[in-house]
Amino acid sequence: MAYPRNFKRIEEFSKWLRKAIDDAGFPSARQFSLSAGIKESTTSRILNAKTLPDEETIKKMSPALQKPVDEVMLAAGYPVSVSFSADTRQIVVESPEQKKPQDLKKILEQHEIMFDGVPVDEEAKADILHVVEFELYKRAKEMNKRKKAKDGEAK
Repeated sequence: MAYPRNFKRIEEFSKWLRKAIDDAGFPSARQFSLSAGIKESTTSRILNAKTLPDEETIKKMSPALQKPVDEVMLAAGYPVSVSFSADTRQIVVESPEQKKPQDLKKILEQHEIMFDGVPVDEEAKADILHVVEFELYKRAKEMNKRKKAKDGEAK
């Protein structure tokens, strides 16, 4: 899928990739290219902020950088799908183009969604919304308790 050139995005990804290569412990961009199975000229063009990698190149980079494909895709500015992290128990909606957070309630109301490859019906969407509202209510209540306790200590 072709996307219009965005020079700021290209430059930001170049910086991100440079840091990711260092963090992964590669002594040089050449070593990274060899490990990832990418032409050195491709890596050079990306690091010199001339171009963004295509999706196939990102799939090759990901294991070499020891990062999930979605993380590298997001860093490169490609759209990333809605996902649920069982580890952190969070619904993650990420899109590099968005300027402000998406409203989860609207997403549940307006879009067909899937969980682990299974379509989510209206009843399950309502259940998801109730769980999220309950968790947010509990969190707000706990924050209020902490604030009151902190204000009481300050007096």
